[in-house]
Amino acid sequence: MKISAKNLVRSFLIAECILTVLVCCSAQTKKSKRPRWNREKHQTEVIDYAKKYLVSNIESNLPRQSFNKWFRELVGKEAKLVWRVTDCGREALIPGYGNGIKDFTLCVKVAAAMGSDVVVCVFIQFGTLKHGITRGKPVVRFVYVSREDNPAASAESLTDLSERLFEIIN
Repeated sequence: MKISAKNLVRSFLIAECILTVLVCCSAQTKKSKRPRWNREKHQTEVIDYAKKYLVSNIESNLPRQSFNKWFRELVGKEAKLVWRVTDCGREALIPGYGNGIKDFTLCVKVAAAMGSDVVVCVFIQFGTLKHGITRGKPVVRFVYVSREDNPAASAESLTDLSERLFEIIN
C-alpha cells in the first residue's frame, strides 16, 4: 500500500478538523467553576457580610460583636454612616489561582461623619473583585480619622482607631 503525499496531507487536515470540532464542543459545555463577580449586583451582599462579621475575628483583642455594632458604638449613634464597596486601589496576586492571577482587592469602606468636622474611614478587604467574598480572614487596609482643622491621623489597626479618634477630638 503506497501512501502519497496528497493523501497524507488530506488525512492530517481531516484529523485537525475533527480535533478542532471536539475542542470547541468541549469548551462550550464546560462551566466556569466560579461565575464572574459583579460589583453592582453583589454590593448589598458584601456590605451585609461586612456589617455582620465579628470584629473579634478581624482583631482578636476586640469584643465579640458585629463590625457594624462595634463601629457604631465607637463613632456614636448620631454619626452618619456611608457604606460602599471599593477596590481599595490595590492590585493583588491571588495564590492558588494559577501563576499569580492579577486581581483587585474587594474592600468595604465605611465612612462616619461625626458632627460637621470629624470623619472616620475604615477600609477592610473581604475578597477580590474577580472572585467576590473570600471566606478567609479579612484584612484591614486603611484606617483614618480627620478633623477640619487637624490633619488626618491614620491608624495601624482597628484597635488603634479609638485612640486616634480620641486624639483628634480632644
